[in-house]
Amino acid sequence: MAATANLARVDAGEEKATSFRTLPFLSKHLRQDTHYPILSELIIYECRKLTLPPMPHTSSLTHFEVANNLKTVKPRSVRRVWSVRFMKNRLSLSSYEHALAFHNMGKLESITFRNGSKIPWTDLQQLTSLRNLLIERDSSMWSSPSMALLSTLTSLTSISLLDCEKFTVDGFDPLITVNLKELTIYNYHSDSIAADLLSEVARIKKLSPPGSFHQLTTLSVDRISAVLVAPICSLLAASLHTLHFCYDGRMKSLTEEENKAWWDTGVVLQM
Repeated sequence: MAATANLARVDAGEEKATSFRTLPFLSKHLRQDTHYPILSELIIYECRKLTLPPMPHTSSLTHFEVANNLKTVKPRSVRRVWSVRFMKNRLSLSSYEHALAFHNMGKLESITFRNGSKIPWTDLQQLTSLRNLLIERDSSMWSSPSMALLSTLTSLTSISLLDCEKFTVDGFDPLITVNLKELTIYNYHSDSIAADLLSEVARIKKLSPPGSFHQLTTLSVDRISAVLVAPICSLLAASLHTLHFCYDGRMKSLTEEENKAWWDTGVVLQM
């Protein structure tokens, strides 16, 4: 790989990178002629033997993708083993367990965890610029997965917890709801914490800080009965315009109390 100070993009696939274990410009001991000071895009696929430092290795790298795939028996069928993608203040991880250099990501606004990615939560708790957080099937990344882990992320405007079966409502802090506009919580095959979380919200409603849930416009949960209770309906009525119910195999019809709790608010929803 020829060195040039003007290189802005590197795209390394399996055929290009199987013969070396590291890229010269990613080494800790950089020589002036192997450093690419304006490199902004780095894409690496199927380079399993390649050793990488915590990425992105420099703040000038605003777009990087690294992924390894595993080909299955079926023709043309590919299963993603692990991947990381960073672009325009958005980070997406799937089954990722390698180190990341958050200090080189600028003002990170969105993070998506999928399929058991394991990143130290203490690093994320320091990201005051974070606005969107999505965790899917990722409870294994912490020893005690709970809402307490989100307590410092008070700038979040969107939270999605999808199929996080071990997640609990323990340590829930209503401060994380002050700026919240979208909340999505559901499991595919078991009950999520949606019911417990909304019950906790109703319980501490009088103690909650001013503005809690008052900006929430979109709510998606797997427990219909947890939403259609008077304290929750009155709390959400002023701002909620989209209510999405999914994966609730128990609900057959609304009770008289549930109907009354909602219609007493005088709000018509798009469902």
